[in-house]
Amino acid sequence: MPKLKPKLATQPTSERLRFSTAILRLLGEELNPSPDQGILELIKNSYDADAKRCTVELKGVHIKGGSIVLKDDGIGMTSEEIRNGWLIVGDSMKSRRETSPSGRLLVGSKGLGRLGALRLGRKVELTTRPKSEPGVQYRMEIDWADFEQARVVEDVELSVIREKTPLESHGTEITISQLPSPWTKIDIKRLARAILLLRDPFADEQKFHASLKAEEFEELEALAREGYFRECEFHLVATLDDEGRASAEVCSASGKQLFAAKHSDISTDKDNPVYETPALTFEMWEFKLSGEWFAAQLKQATLGAVRKWLEQFGGVRLYHRGVRVWPYGEKKNDWLDMNLRRVRHPELRPSTNNSLGCVRVDDPRSVFQLKTDRLGIVEGIAFDELRRFTDEVMEWMARERLKDRDKRKKAAEEVVRKEKKDAEKRVDEAILNLPPQQRRDVQKAVAKLQSAHEAEVELKNETAQLYFTLGTVGTTAAAFAHQTKSPIEMIRTDAHTLQSYLRDPKEFALFREESSVAAGRILLQADAIYSFSSVTLHLLEHEKRHPRNHSVHELIDETVKLLRPYFDARETTVERDYADETPVVWCRRAAIEAILTNLVINSLQAFEARAKEGIVGEPRKIHIQTRISGGMVAIKVQDNGPGITKMALDEIWIGGKTTTEKGTGLGLTIVKNVVEELRGSVQAEAHGDLGGASFTINLPIK
Repeated sequence: MPKLKPKLATQPTSERLRFSTAILRLLGEELNPSPDQGILELIKNSYDADAKRCTVELKGVHIKGGSIVLKDDGIGMTSEEIRNGWLIVGDSMKSRRETSPSGRLLVGSKGLGRLGALRLGRKVELTTRPKSEPGVQYRMEIDWADFEQARVVEDVELSVIREKTPLESHGTEITISQLPSPWTKIDIKRLARAILLLRDPFADEQKFHASLKAEEFEELEALAREGYFRECEFHLVATLDDEGRASAEVCSASGKQLFAAKHSDISTDKDNPVYETPALTFEMWEFKLSGEWFAAQLKQATLGAVRKWLEQFGGVRLYHRGVRVWPYGEKKNDWLDMNLRRVRHPELRPSTNNSLGCVRVDDPRSVFQLKTDRLGIVEGIAFDELRRFTDEVMEWMARERLKDRDKRKKAAEEVVRKEKKDAEKRVDEAILNLPPQQRRDVQKAVAKLQSAHEAEVELKNETAQLYFTLGTVGTTAAAFAHQTKSPIEMIRTDAHTLQSYLRDPKEFALFREESSVAAGRILLQADAIYSFSSVTLHLLEHEKRHPRNHSVHELIDETVKLLRPYFDARETTVERDYADETPVVWCRRAAIEAILTNLVINSLQAFEARAKEGIVGEPRKIHIQTRISGGMVAIKVQDNGPGITKMALDEIWIGGKTTTEKGTGLGLTIVKNVVEELRGSVQAEAHGDLGGASFTINLPIK
């Protein structure tokens, strides 16, 4: 029997994961898309090292082979900190602690950003004098060409040299030399602005100052010192406490408080939810860029100077732990959607062009995390809540400004009416004191003037009514856009079906019945689209904008008939309960149409919103009632929807303010403006007799 050979035992070999030197080039290029961002990472390292000052000097960078020198007066680094922190890519000593020795919250990256900065040149020289070792400095050189010759990073040895130094000061100096390409003036100017704005240049207290030795930086720094804050129209300061509760105030340039808000004024959703984000401060200055306004306010600065200032510093920047986070607040980064929201009310909302500000977040618990490339914060609930807070603060500010504007407008109208009445009385008295012939001549001239004035007013009223009508058409189209989308999709599907049948006569004969059904559906859906489109065309009829006596009941009936396709599409019943007498009002037919259409659309949108939430209620019902009392007709429109639940009653009239997902926020504003034009009034109830919203319009009877 043959002997079995014994199996040889294999000894395990020790291996480790190694990185190609190409990874250094990839990380350096991808983590710092522009030179200024890399230098900012080094400045942040100086900040974390408790430096009070950090300077950046550019030497010969306008030609190939230039160098960048960065110096700070921080605490420096020991050889151990260089070896176990500064040289470790993706980690650092500071990543394992929360604050600097002096208590600063740390802002630098874990070595990745620093690597990208050091790769800006072909060579790097580090000289650092640790505060803990007076009279000693450590020096090290990195030649990136050595890494290009090696296969893996570990093959390149770096030497840290310990030297005696007569210098008593502590700090770090980094020289990045042999830049591969020249820098342009635009590059230098961009770097100057980036360094200046790294720390809030408008903060009252500056415990850290970073600067660039260049004319561009000096010019920008001087411009920042101008500080045209006293030329602003509004100064907003809003805060969030540690519990996520908000408060805010708006002051004039002189410091006089104009508006103030508590948490429930800002967070107006149901139960006034707190903001789930770290404590912060949101400060903003808004300017009225009008030469007339500057002259009227006797401002010392010129409009051109303020525009130039805002061009460099405008927008709202984000400062995390006292250091700016890019790119928030840059010209093409409207991260708070200020310009989009301003479109609805240019006179009430700030834009990135006419305001500047900042959001300051200390974030001691490190809720916010910077993205790997250091450009922006990783978005999550906390960041979404921060944006919700800033948006709702600006929304509150717009509401207060609108209320103030309406208040001043009504007061001005009252003054004008009184002055007009007094002037007419004085004219009549003066005419009565004239000789008979002169009295008749003057009376004719006054009558002619009055007639011309009334014609001018009529022209303006007709133009205003045109805009109200266009607004009503817009709200109608927006509310029912999807009602036309579905029929169009069905028409396309059926048309493709018919087309496929018609390609083959045999197939068409086989599916003749299905083809007939498809053609019938096409006609049905085409009729639906036609009925929807005819509504907007009827709303725009020119003759509706001429004033005359109208029966209120007839106008209601015509509007209900006009909107019948919408009621049918939403399975909604409209009930009418009229007064015994027929009220007649002097108005434009389009005016009553605009009032009723916008109120009815408001009800239909409320029904739709409730349906999307999965709530199945009673059959949808809209009730229109008229009553006559004291020379006025009251028109009440109410529904059995969810009612007004998401905002205060005095806010529903604000233009652009909406509680529906696809609403325009213009409907109730149009209602209010048209009613006031007719010398009437409108009141709203959150929950009327039917349980839903209720609106009562009071108009004078002719």
